[in-house]
Amino acid sequence: MGFTKIVYTVHMKHFCATNARYNFFKIIDTAASGEPVIIERNGISLELRKLSPRKKASKKISYKGLIKGGLDNADCWSWKFDKSGNLKFRNTR
Repeated sequence: MGFTKIVYTVHMKHFCATNARYNFFKIIDTAASGEPVIIERNGISLELRKLSPRKKASKKISYKGLIKGGLDNADCWSWKFDKSGNLKFRNTR
């Protein structure tokens, strides 16, 4: 019984740190298009690649009722910490 070794050839653009600085926007455009980019400095390789999009929040937060007295009094309140360290509403009028 024999084993088959599979080798993948992946083409990535490589830049040294100095060239990366001069080609910064080209590198960002390349990574944004889906092609990973390798930046090397002092023997350390860093990979810049496009991330998958984040999921959007499913629930919107309602701030209704946060300002007591309506929008006419929006500039007449603030927050303060009480002696136990809890954040409390403070009316400034």
